[in-house]
Amino acid sequence: MTTDTARRDGLARASAVMAAGMLAAFAALQAALAMGAPLGALVWGGRHDGVLPAGLRVGSAAAVVVLALAALVLLARGGVPTRPLRTGRAITLGAWAIAAYLSLNTLANLASASAAERYLAGPTAVMAALAAVVARHGTSPGTRSPVTLSK
Repeated sequence: MTTDTARRDGLARASAVMAAGMLAAFAALQAALAMGAPLGALVWGGRHDGVLPAGLRVGSAAAVVVLALAALVLLARGGVPTRPLRTGRAITLGAWAIAAYLSLNTLANLASASAAERYLAGPTAVMAALAAVVARHGTSPGTRSPVTLSK
């Protein structure tokens, strides 16, 4: 493996870990909202100050699952050992879709009527989107071994 390839792979791995960490933080916020934390001003356009209504709490619970899966996909694509995910076409396509989604989500956060979303979630979403874009490049074809943990 060349030095440039190793450097790129290391950057993809570090970016995957960074994006996954931010997605985990978003998931923790969504979990708290789903359980009734009075943080509604931070999400869903800031339309519900305090505890979210039941329907949005269900949406927040679903977001926890989606965000966790997205974090796993980016970790797998970045070359971080994950179970049960392996590298492959589905992971590659998933990483591209996540990078695209986070980019669009960034635009929505920055355009939100909620100051909390604009100034807190917006910059964080920018960093997560950039990290996901770098992570989606993954490790170099032909130079990696499967990214599953061996026993």
